[in-house]
Amino acid sequence: MTIRLLGFLAAFSLGSPALAGEQETANNGKLVMQGIPGIPAAVVDDLNRFQNVRAASFLDWSADGNGIYVSTRFADVNQVHRVDRPGGARQQLTFFSEPVSEVQRRPGSNTLSFRRDAGGSEFAQIFLLDPKDGTAAMLTDGESRNGSTVWNRQGTQLSYQSTRRNGASNDVWLMDPADADSSRVVLESPDGSSWTPTEFSASGSKLLISNYVSVADSRIHLLDLDSGKNITVSGGGEQSTSNYPLAFSEHDEGMWFITNRDGEFDQLAWQSFEAGSKPEIVTADIPWDVNAGAISNDRRRIAFLVNDDGRSMLYLLDARTRQY
Repeated sequence: MTIRLLGFLAAFSLGSPALAGEQETANNGKLVMQGIPGIPAAVVDDLNRFQNVRAASFLDWSADGNGIYVSTRFADVNQVHRVDRPGGARQQLTFFSEPVSEVQRRPGSNTLSFRRDAGGSEFAQIFLLDPKDGTAAMLTDGESRNGSTVWNRQGTQLSYQSTRRNGASNDVWLMDPADADSSRVVLESPDGSSWTPTEFSASGSKLLISNYVSVADSRIHLLDLDSGKNITVSGGGEQSTSNYPLAFSEHDEGMWFITNRDGEFDQLAWQSFEAGSKPEIVTADIPWDVNAGAISNDRRRIAFLVNDDGRSMLYLLDARTRQY
C-alpha cells in the first residue's frame, strides 16, 4: 500500500510542472490574478440584466405644458428626450458622445440650454438647442469651464458661472443668448471660492447668488445688475453657517432659503432684504434637514424635501400663510 501511494505521489509531482505551466494569469491594471478561471460570457450577459439598467429623470415642461423633457440613455450616456403624453414614446433630441447636463428650457420658448464637456475634460461649455431641427449652438468660449446656468423670467438673459476671466476664478457672468459676444463679468470672485447665480428677480435687475466657502460656511448675496452693488444677506458672520438660496419671494421684497443658522438642522426660512432683518424659520417644528425646494411661478407655493430619518418626505407650503 505504501509503495503504491509513493508511486502515485511521484507521478503527480512529475506532472505538476505541466499543470503549473497551464495556469492562467490575468493582469488587470495593478491587480494580477493567477489561477482564477475566466468568467464565461453567458454569466456576464445574465448579470447585465441587473446591472445595466437605465433611469429617466424629469428636466422641464414644454412651453405649452403638454409635454415634458427627460434625461435618459438608450446607448452609453444620458441624452435629452421629449415625451408628449403619459406612457407615450420618447423622442430623442440630442445624440452626443458625451452626456448632457443642466438642461433648462428657455422661458417663453421650447429652446433648451444645456451643459456638455468633451472626454471628461471638465471644461464644460453651454449650448442652446433648437428641438425642431436638433441644432445646438455653443454660447461660451470653448476654452473655459462653465456651468450653473439660470435664465431670467423673460428668457432674454442667461447668467452662469465661468472661469473665462483668468482660467481659475469662479466668476458670475451674464449674456444675451442672441449675441454671444455680449457676455460680461457681473461679479468677480474675490477669494477663489465658488460664486453661483441662483435666480433673477421678476424685473431681471437683481440676482441671488450663492457663495460656497466650505461645507460649514456658505453665504447668500444680492447683486444689483444695474449698479453692480453686491450685499451679503445671509451668512458670513463670526459663526460659520450654511445658507442656500432658493428663490425670491412674491414681490421680490425678500427671499426663501435653507439655513442652519438657528439650530442643528437645515431649515426652510424667509427673510426680508431690509437692512438688519433676521430670518423667519418656517419649518422649526420639523426635527430633520430640509434638503431642497422649488417655488411655483406665481410665488405662492413651495415644494420642499425633508430627510426624515433617511426617507425623503415631500411637503407643499403655502407661501402666504406659511402653512404646509
